[in-house]
Amino acid sequence: MKWDVLASLPLFMGMSQKELEQIMTQTRIDFKKVKEGTVIAKRNQHCGKLIIAIMGQFLCQTCSEDNSYKVEETITAPIILQSNGIFGKFQQFTHTITALTQANTISFDKVEVHKLICSSLIFRINLFGMLSTRLQKTERQLWERTCHPKGDTVREQNLDLLTQHLK
Repeated sequence: MKWDVLASLPLFMGMSQKELEQIMTQTRIDFKKVKEGTVIAKRNQHCGKLIIAIMGQFLCQTCSEDNSYKVEETITAPIILQSNGIFGKFQQFTHTITALTQANTISFDKVEVHKLICSSLIFRINLFGMLSTRLQKTERQLWERTCHPKGDTVREQNLDLLTQHLK
């Protein structure tokens, strides 16, 4: 993998070629070619790494706690998979993610992510920006649904809830 692939990913944008080459030589990065149908992450499984899909399409499945319903969406690389699961109180995957096509992923163990946070200001800023944006979007959606539910019937409100979940 060349440094320019890393440079195209949101966590590494803004880094110099020298810094990217240094990361590639001093950081353990797990590169994987994934076959169609391979499960990349499984719901409730421990999330001890940061996984970035760099090529391919994936099925992302989310189930209710009681498994009474399931929401599926197709996502396309490049995308960071479940970035919010590596830190915090609940360090587990909340979705099951399966490759729909042949795909490529790279992953960083949590220890390597810690090293990058400590050694790279740009990585730290990009990571905190990404996590903050995700939190802000979730907070805004919760506020809008609670204070301004859309639809007059329960069915319409449920459709709104599902629409908000898929954004």
